[in-house]
Amino acid sequence: MAYDETAETALHAMSEPATTPPGGTPPQRFSTTCWTQVLESRGQHTVARETLRQLCQDYYSPIVTFIRRSSGREADEARDLAHAFIAHVLDGHAFDGADPNRGRFRSYLLGAVKHFLAQSALKANRQRRGGGATIESLDDDDRTSEPESGSLSPDGEFDRRWANTVLTRALEKLESECSGPGQAYPFAALRPWLTGDDVHGDQAALAAQLGMEPNTLKSHVSRLRKRFRQGVRDEVGRTLAHPDQIDIEMQALLAALRKK
Repeated sequence: MAYDETAETALHAMSEPATTPPGGTPPQRFSTTCWTQVLESRGQHTVARETLRQLCQDYYSPIVTFIRRSSGREADEARDLAHAFIAHVLDGHAFDGADPNRGRFRSYLLGAVKHFLAQSALKANRQRRGGGATIESLDDDDRTSEPESGSLSPDGEFDRRWANTVLTRALEKLESECSGPGQAYPFAALRPWLTGDDVHGDQAALAAQLGMEPNTLKSHVSRLRKRFRQGVRDEVGRTLAHPDQIDIEMQALLAALRKK
């Protein structure tokens, strides 16, 4: 799903006000998050290690994207480095100094990748010297690639890829929930109204095709958008240390989607 081309529709769906139960407050869904588990145990516990592995795996795409954009490496080499980075994280204590009060997995992940790349470049340079090879300038061999004109910086590309990954994961989970028996409508038919691919679509024609009244279909789409929005908030929340950070991180996600 190419969210880069359809961000405005996704932004509209994400920007609708959240629903609060009458007379109540929004439920606190994130009292214990994946990232909180990692922070509390600092990677020493088996559960924390597995949780960290899963988080790194889930957000593997932003890692690869950043490595390619920041170092100019080819796709295969970037993927190899991403695997090496994840192995490094799981073997060591890359997040031991993380502050739970400022705990955003996205921020710590990007910082850890940068540190890993810097150390890898330093190690490679030392090996060249120790191996008797001709010493070359890091500017010539390990330089950071300049973004193309009008394109994002490596950090900006990382954030946008992160946002796309969050949306994709939320949509996949929603599709899984809506694909069981007894569903009133095929999810694939309504999916374009979530992803922005409905620009030239005719909702009335789709309603007729599905044997529904147009207003019934419109209600289904509205409910799906709300569930999609909540799914995105759930996905964002699992990478934070505190639930009160979700709204701030959602704003960062929307800003990343708007970047060109």
